[in-house]
Amino acid sequence: MIKIFTVILCAAIIAAIAVPASASGAAAAKAHWYDDSMTWAAKNGLTELSTAKPGAAVTRTDLVSALYTYAKHIGMDVSAGEDTNIFSYNDAQNIKEGKYEAFQWACAVGLVGQDGETKLRPNDKVTREDMISMLCAFDAVCGRDVTPGGMAYREFTDWSSVSKSASSQMMWAIGEGIVTGTSGNVLSPKRGVDFAQLATVMMRYAACCADKPVITGVITDATMATVTIKANGKTWSFDKSAATVSAGTKGLVIGETVTIEYTGTLDKNPSATLI
Repeated sequence: MIKIFTVILCAAIIAAIAVPASASGAAAAKAHWYDDSMTWAAKNGLTELSTAKPGAAVTRTDLVSALYTYAKHIGMDVSAGEDTNIFSYNDAQNIKEGKYEAFQWACAVGLVGQDGETKLRPNDKVTREDMISMLCAFDAVCGRDVTPGGMAYREFTDWSSVSKSASSQMMWAIGEGIVTGTSGNVLSPKRGVDFAQLATVMMRYAACCADKPVITGVITDATMATVTIKANGKTWSFDKSAATVSAGTKGLVIGETVTIEYTGTLDKNPSATLI
């Protein structure tokens, strides 16, 4: 009887130990602060970003490539740079194979290679203010208002270290909640960026855009109160009272291309319905 009781007791102890081990194993599967952002990157076509070593430094090539890939993912027209001669820049030969189209597009829309610049610096490491400056320019290309708002930037004790050329962009990102401090109220604008940080900032940016989306599509139906468009393979019906509709010269007629700036949140507001 004692032997049987001992065997049962041992089995119970082993089972009790095994359960926490399994639970801790599940917790270990999501043990990093950047796991959610890397998962987001993978789901949004940013394969190179999601599979990179999280702590590895981001270069200008990495940043340009990520924005180019994301632009294609959300249905933006990236054909603008097809005729751009990037070899007019002194260091274009340093661009990695397979990244030329990304730089052509980035030059054409003004993300890099602005007037007077003779170099693209594809291998330069990206700082936090570099990242935000390029992301802000990208948002402007998307047609959104990037006017800085609020005074939240004053909370950072090292705000004076932000470059004058990047101050407006940093204020915009802080106001939108896209960038936060590296620790407490320290912004660290000159600190380098790694892939985990880039994924996190892009995820926050995407969430910000989801609240105030700008969508270009073709009208499939229109009434006095609503307009229905097809964009990026999806069909949306918008309440005109919750959106600014910029139509072509023909007005709101079927087949006309329009751009809609929506003030609600897609999929969460009855004023914008996915059909």
